[in-house]
Amino acid sequence: IKQELKDGINGLLRAYATIVFLEKPFAGFVILAASMFFPNLGIAGLVAAVTGLVVARLLSFPYIASGMHIFNSLLVGLSLGAFYRLDMHLLLLIILGAIIAILLTVALSSALWRYDALPVLSLPFVIVAMTMAFAARSYQSLEYVAPSYTVDGAFISTSVDTFSSTLGAIYFLTHPAMGLVIFLLLLLHSRYLALLAVCGFAVGYSLLTSLTGNVYPNLAAWSGFNFALTAMAIGGVFIIPGVASFVIAMVAAAIAALLTTALQNLLLGYGLPVMAFPFLLTSLTVMAALRQRVGSRAPQMAAVPGLPETNYERARLARVRGTGPGSMALLAPFYGEWDIYQGFAGKHTHKGQWQYALDFYMLDDNRSYAGDGNRLEDFYCFGAPL
Repeated sequence: IKQELKDGINGLLRAYATIVFLEKPFAGFVILAASMFFPNLGIAGLVAAVTGLVVARLLSFPYIASGMHIFNSLLVGLSLGAFYRLDMHLLLLIILGAIIAILLTVALSSALWRYDALPVLSLPFVIVAMTMAFAARSYQSLEYVAPSYTVDGAFISTSVDTFSSTLGAIYFLTHPAMGLVIFLLLLLHSRYLALLAVCGFAVGYSLLTSLTGNVYPNLAAWSGFNFALTAMAIGGVFIIPGVASFVIAMVAAAIAALLTTALQNLLLGYGLPVMAFPFLLTSLTVMAALRQRVGSRAPQMAAVPGLPETNYERARLARVRGTGPGSMALLAPFYGEWDIYQGFAGKHTHKGQWQYALDFYMLDDNRSYAGDGNRLEDFYCFGAPL
């Protein structure tokens, strides 16, 4: 019970952190605490995250401690709490949205990974949020509130305020202070990730300014985070850092800026915000294209998504060991979590030069087979996809 509680708390906190590609529960705790300075939004997000956690636990979804299945539910709650007053009607909508988000996350993450090893990112949130936005118009019981998470005058300076406000908008808080908290967390955990955020936003915002002449302040505040997130994802989280990946990340940030303008004009007629559409379309397209490359020249996809410094060190060790840049010490040949029947130097057959072997099998209620187990087909692992 203690371990389950610990995993649940870590998963909840990591859900806040993983939205900006951080991994430590401490970062999630700081962001959670900062969101509570705006109770209507902070409580809405926490309710959604807890709902996602409970559903994941009840349905025995894997990777709960990582927070990877919970953060989309969290985003749904934040998006609703940012624009509607928190009451019993909104709480019901938040809970339903969070449940849909986690079910969609599990389904889409499996499908995308099997299709081309693509991450699901915040795609489930965008789908659910768009659905909720349309549905909310018919609910007379919801009370709309204009976001008041801004400051009068300059908080630090115009340029710094613009950038920090866009980072805050990732959590539906365009207050510069929230953005500064996020940027300091990025600096604390990954200076290269912070650099990518600054450069990606600068490239996207500059292109937007040069094309439109004058960027509407609300558009920059609520949509500019797409440039930063795209640069972070492409430049170091999913691709091994280097000169080539940095260049592609900046090009991707520019593409996200173009998509922001196009989607803004498309969705404006429906009264819908751009949200994370440009980030999703650009990042998934670039990663899907790069996975079709042949050869081993840079840029190279990271075997396991992680902080840029971690990805770089893994690639460096692989070069030293004379293995491929995407190699891993052990990579499971199956989907999901299986059990190990016999490990290294096992008591049955793993002896001598064959001692470094792992026998995997699937258990259900502490049994590995149905019936009497006299046929291969009786075993749960037999015929599973590899």
